[in-house]
Amino acid sequence: MRHVARTLHTSAASLYWHVGSKDGLLDLIFDRMIGEIPVPAPDPDHWQEQLKQVARGQRATILRHRDVVRLSLGRIPLGPNALRYADRVLAILRTGGVPDDLAVAGEQLLISIVAGFAIDETGEGGQPPADQPPSSEAATMVRDYMASLPADRFPHLVHLADHFAADDADQRFELLLDLFVDGLAQRAHS
Repeated sequence: MRHVARTLHTSAASLYWHVGSKDGLLDLIFDRMIGEIPVPAPDPDHWQEQLKQVARGQRATILRHRDVVRLSLGRIPLGPNALRYADRVLAILRTGGVPDDLAVAGEQLLISIVAGFAIDETGEGGQPPADQPPSSEAATMVRDYMASLPADRFPHLVHLADHFAADDADQRFELLLDLFVDGLAQRAHS
């Protein structure tokens, strides 16, 4: 808090007066980042693509502010930007014909799956080992390890070993979105 106060050319006491605590300041920072996520006006004919656009925007915001994943853990965002975000995503879902209970669950799960993907992608969920290789090198190491396993004990891992070398985060993210949105649409319209 003292460092932030110095950066703002004020005192820590003044900063505490405005935000109350370090957690209060972190809540404001997190809400500000949520405000950067673009959410389009609902279009019932394109709600599925709009939901994917929101997820892509959330991921892009996380990648611009990599430590936001760590900051988000355990926080329930209730600031004005978070409320606006949630309301607009719910509008997309409800306009698309998603039942209310599924719309709420879908909005919450969308946040969770993007954040979960980002934790893996950014390594910001915790401290990775200091000697961890870059992701492409790690993927190759995993592939080689899977291929070296005894085929009689792990036939599927050995057979599919080459697929473990895939290191295209964008492609995996798009697959995740497709699976999530397709499943949500199927559940909503069944």
